[in-house]
Amino acid sequence: MPAMIVNSQLRYGIAKPFQNILATPKPNKLRASQRYITVQSSLHALSLHCGATTLNVPLSTSHVQSLAGAINGLLKTFAEKQKAEGPQRVDSVECKFSGDTNAGEIPHFELFCNPNAHSTAFDAKVLVTVHSVDGVRVVMEATLEQVRAGVKDALLASREKVA
Repeated sequence: MPAMIVNSQLRYGIAKPFQNILATPKPNKLRASQRYITVQSSLHALSLHCGATTLNVPLSTSHVQSLAGAINGLLKTFAEKQKAEGPQRVDSVECKFSGDTNAGEIPHFELFCNPNAHSTAFDAKVLVTVHSVDGVRVVMEATLEQVRAGVKDALLASREKVA
């Protein structure tokens, strides 16, 4: 993300001409470049790795947190399913949200998993669907562990930006 590059360059004194970008002027006097950096710094890249494919999706902090909550709920569902004495039917987990395209987010993100189709969380497959502004639709199947790792990395990156 451009904001991270500018911030790291400023920290080490490489990009001194850009120091005025990170100053905090009054909101009505922001230049276009300042608005861009402010918007970009609130987004986090969710990287989903599946085999030889990597999908990078820009999401807001709230969307990453809601995705983490959905995955934690899915893991609890599998834990309850393991403890059950007999076969038990559980509801599918679906997490959908639409992003703000003006802020640089992806317009539509969807995660779907049917816990009934898998015996454990380690075997679980998740279907990830991403729609772009241009109408491109990417559908990817990944393991629950791969998606969980990507969300965990995005959450850690968001905490580092705040600190």
